[in-house]
Amino acid sequence: MSLGVDPVTRGQGLAGAVMSAAVRDCLEVVPRLGPPMVSLGMYASNDVARRVYTRLGFRLEHRFDSRHRAA
Repeated sequence: MSLGVDPVTRGQGLAGAVMSAAVRDCLEVVPRLGPPMVSLGMYASNDVARRVYTRLGFRLEHRFDSRHRAA
């Protein structure tokens, strides 16, 4: 899933509410192996999203850097 919030409505808690509901729904799925879990990826420079995810209890486990090949 991707989540974006219209700039006009930012700061009203919409991203947190949508992500919270999505995480709850995902955690209700019982996997065949291991405990239920949710993971996500984001661009390292997206500080606004990081604040939302941190507030929801996500924590940084792995960091990957993108590199562009020289032309």
